[in-house]
Amino acid sequence: MAKNKRVLAFLAAALCVLSVAIIAAFWKTDVSSGTTGLEEFHQHVREGLAEISLPTSNDAAAINSAADNLGNFINYRSGVQISQANKDLLKNTEQNFRSQGKKITPDQLSQILTDVAVERFPTITEAEINSAMESLRGFNHPDLPLGFKKGRIYVYPRGNGEGTMFAEAFKTEAINIRNSGLNKFMISAASSRISLEIERTINALADASPEYFGTAKSKLTPLQAILITYAIVADDHLGYNQVGLNQRMQTMQQRISQAIGEPYPAGQRAYGDNGYITPMPVSVALNDATVSRILNLIEERGSQ
Repeated sequence: MAKNKRVLAFLAAALCVLSVAIIAAFWKTDVSSGTTGLEEFHQHVREGLAEISLPTSNDAAAINSAADNLGNFINYRSGVQISQANKDLLKNTEQNFRSQGKKITPDQLSQILTDVAVERFPTITEAEINSAMESLRGFNHPDLPLGFKKGRIYVYPRGNGEGTMFAEAFKTEAINIRNSGLNKFMISAASSRISLEIERTINALADASPEYFGTAKSKLTPLQAILITYAIVADDHLGYNQVGLNQRMQTMQQRISQAIGEPYPAGQRAYGDNGYITPMPVSVALNDATVSRILNLIEERGSQ
């Protein structure tokens, strides 16, 4: 019974990232703790956001550039490629929102993500579950030291390590629950978890970059909504630009190698499938059809 409750919690949070077996229902890591001070963290976030250059007006060139930059930002960090069709849809939706004075609220975004997840859940394939499980088991490499290989019998649904459980048990229960269908408890729990994740992400971004996210607690544009969705799915706090992120991974490799007394392999990307910092199955959660559906619902439900 305890294991079933645990898996239900996982799956409730999985709805938050639009797929099964992706993210644990726990608080996000407190990004202001640890060796990095809060202001330094805010600076790293601003460096990351600078690569996107979110628009602040209804300027078509700025909107088009920001959408392209967002696609590049997500790709180099997680390996996920937003299709040209979806980038065009994002540009048009952002343009419509700004020209018509439309917005969506954080609560509306929460409901959109819940609805999309509930639609998508029954279609999750076993191959996608396997792919998600593989990512959640942690970074993998042919030269991974033995101790780290042994640790891959578990899944780690969040970067802070909370919610760890045996990978095969997680897979079995995920398939069972998918086959038996979602119940009202799971949907309600997922909706609450989504709202919490969105609130925490918006608060962090508003504190770090009030220029771009100062009004995000009450209204969002499509570009902001997609960025926030990605951040939750990837467990990516959006800190560092590309150069800084590569340096962080190099430092991480050096420190682990020193700590264990043997070489630790390098990684290709920080987040997403087989991510070096926080591996998350972003490609399963944010596939092309899912991104398109989110954008269409944002356009449909946006209001003045």
